[in-house]
Amino acid sequence: MVIARPNGSGKLRSRFDPNCVKGFIFLGTPHEGSELMVFAKAMSLFGHWQGSSSTLLEVLDHRSQENRSLHHDFLTGYGSTEMVNFYEVMPECMGPFPIMNAVSKDSASIPGKFNIPCPGTHRNIHRFMSDKELGYIRLRERITNLVNDNILLKYQGSILQDMKTFSDHVESVFQQEFRVVKINREAIKWFLESPEYYGWLSSNEARFLWYSGPPGSGKTTTSLEIVNQLEEKYSFRTRLAYFFCSHHSKISLSTPPQRITSVALVTAITSQFIGRDNFPNLPTDIQAHLSAGHRPTENDHEVALWKALQTMLFSMLTENQEVRIVLDGIDELPRAEMTRFLRSLRDIWDTVETAIAGGSKRLKILIVSRPFKIIQDIMAGLPSINPEKESTDCLNSLAARADNERRGLVSLGEKETGAWLWVDDTYKDWNDSKESALLWIQGKPGSGKSTLSKKLLSDIMSRHKIPDRYGVFTKKPVCPAAGTHMSPNTSTVLLASFFYSLRGAKSEISNTQMLQSLLYQLLDQERRLYPIFRETYRKLLAGAGGRAANIDWSFDNLHHVFASLAKFEDFHLEVYLVIDGMDEAEKSERDRILSLLEHFGDTGSKGRACIIKYVLASRPQDDIKDSLLDRESRKGFFHLILEQKNEEDIKSFIRVKMVRLQKAYRSKHSSSRNNSTSMASFEDVLRDAADYLAEKARGVFLWVEIVTNELKRCVDTGYIPIAIKKTLHELPEELEEFYERIINDLLARFEEKGKRKIDDLVREARQMLTWATFAERPLTVEEFRHAIAIPATVEENSGIDLSAHLLPDHSNVKLRIAHVCGDLLEIIPMSNSSGRLKTRDHEDIIQLLHRTVRDFLTRDSRAGQFSMKRPQGEYEIFVNCISYLRLFTERCPQICLDDSDDTDDAPTAVAVIRYLRDWPLLFYIFRFLPRHLQNSGDKVDQARNIGAEFAESVMRQEGTPASWLLASWFERTGLLRDDSLEGLGEADDFRLLCNQEASFKDDTVDVAATLLELEAVSTAATSMEDDNDLFWYVLYWGWESPRAALESTVKLLYKWLRQLATQELSAPFLERERILIYRHKTVQLLYKWLRQLVT
Repeated sequence: MVIARPNGSGKLRSRFDPNCVKGFIFLGTPHEGSELMVFAKAMSLFGHWQGSSSTLLEVLDHRSQENRSLHHDFLTGYGSTEMVNFYEVMPECMGPFPIMNAVSKDSASIPGKFNIPCPGTHRNIHRFMSDKELGYIRLRERITNLVNDNILLKYQGSILQDMKTFSDHVESVFQQEFRVVKINREAIKWFLESPEYYGWLSSNEARFLWYSGPPGSGKTTTSLEIVNQLEEKYSFRTRLAYFFCSHHSKISLSTPPQRITSVALVTAITSQFIGRDNFPNLPTDIQAHLSAGHRPTENDHEVALWKALQTMLFSMLTENQEVRIVLDGIDELPRAEMTRFLRSLRDIWDTVETAIAGGSKRLKILIVSRPFKIIQDIMAGLPSINPEKESTDCLNSLAARADNERRGLVSLGEKETGAWLWVDDTYKDWNDSKESALLWIQGKPGSGKSTLSKKLLSDIMSRHKIPDRYGVFTKKPVCPAAGTHMSPNTSTVLLASFFYSLRGAKSEISNTQMLQSLLYQLLDQERRLYPIFRETYRKLLAGAGGRAANIDWSFDNLHHVFASLAKFEDFHLEVYLVIDGMDEAEKSERDRILSLLEHFGDTGSKGRACIIKYVLASRPQDDIKDSLLDRESRKGFFHLILEQKNEEDIKSFIRVKMVRLQKAYRSKHSSSRNNSTSMASFEDVLRDAADYLAEKARGVFLWVEIVTNELKRCVDTGYIPIAIKKTLHELPEELEEFYERIINDLLARFEEKGKRKIDDLVREARQMLTWATFAERPLTVEEFRHAIAIPATVEENSGIDLSAHLLPDHSNVKLRIAHVCGDLLEIIPMSNSSGRLKTRDHEDIIQLLHRTVRDFLTRDSRAGQFSMKRPQGEYEIFVNCISYLRLFTERCPQICLDDSDDTDDAPTAVAVIRYLRDWPLLFYIFRFLPRHLQNSGDKVDQARNIGAEFAESVMRQEGTPASWLLASWFERTGLLRDDSLEGLGEADDFRLLCNQEASFKDDTVDVAATLLELEAVSTAATSMEDDNDLFWYVLYWGWESPRAALESTVKLLYKWLRQLATQELSAPFLERERILIYRHKTVQLLYKWLRQLVT
């Protein structure tokens, strides 16, 4: 054709009349030239003296305009004709060194046509040693197909001709999709490297693989790459059929264009397999059906197509050919069509696999779709892969240490507090920055750093509509099992936060926990971040024996993943990080955390896909100050010093406090004769106090809070205005001095009660402070009321009645705390972030006033008689808990057995439930007693002996409700020295009975929660059974007998709960929010509690 070009394009076209040409087969033809021409031109110079010319080579240069014009003319005249292009796979070599392909794949291919790889180099693309070579076989196949396709023209309007049209359409759609689709390289990489796909691709056994995932997760791009690789690398030994479904795909057959249906889809698959070599193998009635005129209304049409496909599969597999079928977007079909097609395909799979011994090992089918429940049901028992599962497993492995209770306990303060921030130039510059940036909020203890951080969080969530999870994170169920489909979990703005805390025993000061919490939050909000986790997660998974539940993320693992965030480039992402209390973080890794945060700002984020804007709030400790101020002159660093900014907030806070003092004074002196004079004098004191506080506060809210509390006590005790003013000016100006003053005032007050009372009051104060300082979580007021009522010593058979030691009610608890602990403790509303399940709508908790109180009590010698050390405090709490349990068990047998003469278990269970209502601290003890034992330091053996002696004394009362309740718990917590326990089955049945009885009334839901807590740590799992059918039967058909339905529901949830002890709970019901249609409070309680317990 190149030689003919000078003769004129008109003459050229006359030689190749499109009506006479039936097809072209190009063997390595450089349609767009060759980059190897530069070497060819150089070689031609050596033969120049013999008359060599480089004219032809210049035409074939990849930059040649003549070549482009020639190719354009050819496609204009013959583009509609069928074409097959073969291209080489191996490059040309110079000696042992490979150079490049003589003709690249792109140059040798024509979009929309058949483009087939050929083994070997360019010079071997048309040279074959025998008719057994794969290259020759594939070339012969294509020549045969061109001939057969023309033979099929005699069936104009027939089903067979429609199948030819379908086959051409499939290839055309594939080529078009491959050119225009946006490549999701991470999704492709994940799938191609997965063990499931590797097994499907390389195994000698039959493989059926279902690849499911949410919309936008890269399934279609992955399918396109799979088909492309199969065409390029495996086409010589594989018979391949594929199809990409779409709502908008319409095929013009003998009938008008139709939407993709089950019939159309099976036609597409069959059309890619049918040919002269297997058409004669079809049954004669099928041949006749396919050759006849198109009759879409006949009922047997689809049956005939499936029969034809099955026959061809048998034929190809019998000849030991490898057959692969790839179907993408099967869920795009109408539901009825999709169901019919998949059931028929499953039937063929089962039939072929059973019928051909050994032959079925060559059949591979890949189905790609969204995770629809109906598809899962049809594919039951067949291998599947879901990218969401791996990312969900990774997320769940992070969940165990991702919670952050402190964040939920931080108050937002008054609405006006912190309003200055939104108009502050430094904040606005940070907020408006288009690059990664750090905002350091520096402040003294008690200056409102945490409150301001919480307000920042609230503002970011509000502006970007990010839901608040309150810092408690639970395991996520894998999506496919539950709903009809899964919506993509994607966002372009992410928010993660962590609030360090050094206030209770469960101190949240771990840098490992901080990184784990932040990474959990980010991955939970945006699953497309998973690629930065994948490599590390897979290594950890392999080291954990393939069980995600056994993975333990180290600081180095988390640090590596977190550092990768700055280099994330897959899509645009804006990440907000809020970290409060960095000065409270453990020092061991703090320098690495600070360096990591600095790294985010130093990576040159301009133009990057991922922008990281983070807030760091802390005291100006030396290491933090040195690290952060070192970058003060750099771009992207913003610095706020609270004491220089919150003056108006402090004044506003003081005004609120003064108004409350004024009301308290007026109420106290309302009946006085000199009320007006006294009130005027007091108002003068208040004005002086407001000025004094504003001057001395230096930005510290906590100091103002403590001072005004002291003034309130002066008012309550009848101080005259001048005495109040004198007291004000005598108060310390530093927090530590104030704590010392509080303790000294308490001791002075105790001495007024007499020497015999001092020791009792100090012991009572220490008991309160010990629980507040070292408890694993803040106690509710009711739990605290019981904790501080526990006598110092409880011997066996003590006969002590705990109720005689309890304070009357919660108001008395508040008064008693103020009397023996002053301002060192506070009572605040419990947030949803608490790890304890709330069984009441409103509960208050008790905690230390501030982290600085803990520091003072545990580190400062000025604390005197109130000084405490952690191991001793943990030991004292352990002993308190054993004493509480001893009092509980001492009276439990008598109450239970005397309650009813009936030997049936039910009355006894009812009595136990009534009794349990009066022991709220059990909920805490059942979960946390082992931790206090472990943390008892050098007294751990002494503590263990105390616990063991108590456990043995209970178990000597064999057959009592107390022994039934606690037997398994004793065993699992290690308090029993003898591991051989008998009668555990009877004990398990009794606990189940108690749980059922406790679930019937709203006023015993606390007892149900306590019993479930007991069960979670005392019962070993047996086997995970699938009770979903029973569960849904209970919910939907149990209405005629509500009590029976409730009993069955509780029993089922209880059974699942007992399986949590040794293996993960992955039952799909946890994701089914429809459980809440059963409006019984106990069922809702169990459901919420189970979701928390999974972690």
